[in-house]
Amino acid sequence: MSFSHKEKELEKTLVAIEKTLKVYKKALENGVDKYVKPPFIKPVFRKYS
Repeated sequence: MSFSHKEKELEKTLVAIEKTLKVYKKALENGVDKYVKPPFIKPVFRKYS
């Protein structure tokens, strides 16, 4: 967001953030496994060559 954004863009952003935080809260309360889609990211570095 910047000063060039108008009220419409600000409102749209706030609505999106509100929806996102509701899902985030549910994930924290109920476990993230229901909200994360595989494949999961695996580490790319190994301890040993």
